[in-house]
Amino acid sequence: MSRSDEPFLSPDDEAKVKAVYETLAEKDRRRYLASLSLTLPHGGCAYLARLTGCSPGVISRGRAELDTIRVSGDRAQGRQRREGAGRPKKVDQHPELRDELEDILEERTAGDPTDENTCWTHLAIAEIAARLSNAVTFVSWPVVKGLCRERHLKKRRQVNSVTKSPSRNRDRQFGIIDRLRDTFRRTKDAIFSVDSKQKEMLGNVHRPGDVLADGPVETLDHPLPSY
Repeated sequence: MSRSDEPFLSPDDEAKVKAVYETLAEKDRRRYLASLSLTLPHGGCAYLARLTGCSPGVISRGRAELDTIRVSGDRAQGRQRREGAGRPKKVDQHPELRDELEDILEERTAGDPTDENTCWTHLAIAEIAARLSNAVTFVSWPVVKGLCRERHLKKRRQVNSVTKSPSRNRDRQFGIIDRLRDTFRRTKDAIFSVDSKQKEMLGNVHRPGDVLADGPVETLDHPLPSY
């Protein structure tokens, strides 16, 4: 058994090291292991790398960063990766994604299309992602969510706040219902409340669920067919 294969720490301490390691970000992980390696004898870097599953080169880079911090401070403060590292953003690689999103929103605008003050769509994030993937390039839902955030689109619940003048026969209709209900109560007959089959209403009417919108979405307070 080589020196690096020896258990420098007890099983309990090993479990603690791995638990802390899993909670840290990339930059903090290598610096944490680097600081631990300084307290261990020769072979400590290889032992910690095997314990946590990282590369020994990561710990060596962490030790170099600790030396730099001691001399000139932390130049990577506020970043988890070195400057310029990381995968380029999808929207930077494919700027046409923004134009395609506008085309999708223009074709799939819900509610009242004559209202130019509010843009909203009945499509979900996953549906927009699928359309963008077919038209331009594969995009995940976090990318689409970021594009929608740029467009000030976020999930909003529709508000039944738009009131139109009531039907002139509304009170008469409810009066008939009340009289029939009283008659059936006196005769001990059953009373059933039956809703008609649900139909998709056109126009500025309320629909269940949230929508993506860049402002408040106000719908009619009553979806009467006469509207």
